Amino acid sequence: MKKYHWLSVFAALLIVTAASSSLKAAEAKYLSARFCRACHSSADNDRYHRWLQTKHAKAYEALQGAEKKNPVCLHCHTTGNGEPISDRIKRKDLRGVQCEACHGAGSLYKSNKVMKNRAKAIEMGLIIPTRITCLKCHR
Repeated sequence: MKKYHWLSVFAALLIVTAASSSLKAAEAKYLSARFCRACHSSADNDRYHRWLQTKHAKAYEALQGAEKKNPVCLHCHTTGNGEPISDRIKRKDLRGVQCEACHGAGSLYKSNKVMKNRAKAIEMGLIIPTRITCLKCHR
């Protein structure tokens, strides 16, 4: 039996883990902010209603005429443009820069059970935004 250097085994494990997370993210569908609202609009943590007052929530409204159909504009002014969406929503439900624009499609991490475990939520596709996330639109 060959002996493997521990670093090689660790690197292989990282590659498999990353591939697994990428596959999960590829299976995920966008849901819209209304699904996030259920847990993120409590009296002590009302992120949903605070978001409604932001420019991000109103980003689609900033588009004029043909911009509302231009995929280049829609990429930053809507959520999940061109990506798979839940059968429970319509594309228009994703107007504006919603939660999933920064946190990734939520169908696999949306449950309370998953969201209570940060590592599991990340494994299931939750993105913790960084400056790079913002720079995808804010260039």
